[in-house]
Amino acid sequence: MLLYGVSTWPVNTMKNYSELHQALGDLLADHSLAEVHGLLTGLRCSGSRASHSEMTDQISAQFMSSPSGAQRQVIETLVADIDTALRDSDLGFQVMIPADNTPVSERTASLAQWCTGFLAGFGLSGRFQESELGEEVRELLADLSRISVLDEEIPEDDDNEADFTEIVEYVRMSAMLIYTECSAGPVH
Repeated sequence: MLLYGVSTWPVNTMKNYSELHQALGDLLADHSLAEVHGLLTGLRCSGSRASHSEMTDQISAQFMSSPSGAQRQVIETLVADIDTALRDSDLGFQVMIPADNTPVSERTASLAQWCTGFLAGFGLSGRFQESELGEEVRELLADLSRISVLDEEIPEDDDNEADFTEIVEYVRMSAMLIYTECSAGPVH
């Protein structure tokens, strides 16, 4: 469906990285789509109970220019998709990074940006002091912090591809575990 010249889609049918990047266009001048997805995921994993609209307002005010009506709808749909995926009993949550046909170095940079966004979103909620987090969550956040600073050029080969796939899976499972551990806690 087209709305204001931007392709839109129903909730729970997240499009691929390049389609979302194109739909958000100029909003991503200062932040990558991976970072924005990580930010939204981090907010939700921290237990933010903000509505889709409130989350869009929150990240727009702090990290982006004002979205058009169609861009706003895309972000709200992205938030809804994140919510659904994090609650999926089949563990359907996916980290939003470029497709597998993108060079591994670019995907690694995007994964680092996703982790940066996740940590920013988790902290932005202000729900937890470090001392309130369980040891496992603190360790996972520390690991995500280490991944967020990856900046090496990585040669294309099967070993590096396999290693990258394992790291993405670790990040994905970490996000879901952090969500499970932190989203149901008391709000203060």
